[in-house]
Amino acid sequence: MTAHLITTRDGATTTLTDEIVEGFRRRLRGALRTARDTGFADATRLWNGMITTKPALVVTATGIADVVEAVGFARKHELALSVRGGGHNIAGTVLADGGLTIDMSGLRGIEVDPGARTATVQAGCLLGEVDRATQEYGLATPLGFISEVGVAGLTLGGGLGYLTRRFGWTVDNLLEVEVVTADGRVRRASRDEHPNLFWAIRGADVEEDAAVRLVGDHPNGTAVTPARLGQPVGQMLQGGRGVDPPRGVMRGVDDDGSGPRGSPARGNRGGCAQRLQVGHPILVSVAIP
Repeated sequence: MTAHLITTRDGATTTLTDEIVEGFRRRLRGALRTARDTGFADATRLWNGMITTKPALVVTATGIADVVEAVGFARKHELALSVRGGGHNIAGTVLADGGLTIDMSGLRGIEVDPGARTATVQAGCLLGEVDRATQEYGLATPLGFISEVGVAGLTLGGGLGYLTRRFGWTVDNLLEVEVVTADGRVRRASRDEHPNLFWAIRGADVEEDAAVRLVGDHPNGTAVTPARLGQPVGQMLQGGRGVDPPRGVMRGVDDDGSGPRGSPARGNRGGCAQRLQVGHPILVSVAIP
């Protein structure tokens, strides 16, 4: 019987039998791969070719159920766990060295509601894919500069792009996020639902949770999970202005510059609060960047 040596959360090594690994495989809808399997290289490929880190196991998720199963398996066996979204992470930390990685690249669905100015984007989507989908309706949102970057990681890391000076960072337009937390539970976070979790996701390093759906708000239009699309591109190019949003809409920052319960707001926002326009959602599903 083959034994699988896998890195644990504390950097040690544990052994999982074939029986345990095969049982895990049967509970998944997506593929579970090791370095011997076809598709492993694609599931672990990163933009930074200098990274040599490789996980022992990779789950290519087909939906939220696979993410929940993978997080539960890692928790039960105390395995090192990471999430790979668009694969553009330069440091290579999206691959758990010798551990378990959840590959979200198969989750590429995008649904745009031009009436509500919202878009639903899954965790594996790239910036160029979201731009193409929203541009069909003349809508856009602050994203990054490179179309091959993943929307999920960009958003949870702040998100600086061509439209940032006028409309803020990508995360400033985030309205809602659906995540699988470290305890294996699926939670939806927004300003009204689990606000502390929402605040943390918009400013902290999300290493313990797997984001599967995000929602943003912005007059230009994109984010992760249900997010808000902003004003039409034509109006922006003409220098038109939309309606100012309510005060305190910047993610994680209240009118007094604090986070929940008056605690200092953290994150990659450059210390700059933005006033956003209302009525323009966009959505995306993502994973831990």
